[in-house]
Amino acid sequence: MAVKDIQKEVRGKVDDFMSQYMSESSVAGEAGNEKFTALNIVDNWFNPEPQLIKHLIIIQMIASMIVVALLIIVEGQNLTPFEGMMSIIGFLGLASFTALMYNRF
Repeated sequence: MAVKDIQKEVRGKVDDFMSQYMSESSVAGEAGNEKFTALNIVDNWFNPEPQLIKHLIIIQMIASMIVVALLIIVEGQNLTPFEGMMSIIGFLGLASFTALMYNRF
């Protein structure tokens, strides 16, 4: 066999496989059966579900609250009363902003 014949044969097999794969994936998508495929993983990565976004917001909110609380505790000795009051108000503003962002999704 010539190299061109082998290339045509391989190309034909690849085309057959891809057309069969695409038809199976479209039938599975129509039937609602979710397979664990690379396409589904990429789709879920770039189009996450709203429930996942809510969980991420809660995790980030908790982490930022811990960091801000530790900063206020550590630097609280060096703050004037006005600066301490402003840091507490800023902390509460951060908490309310994250609560608003959570309710947005």
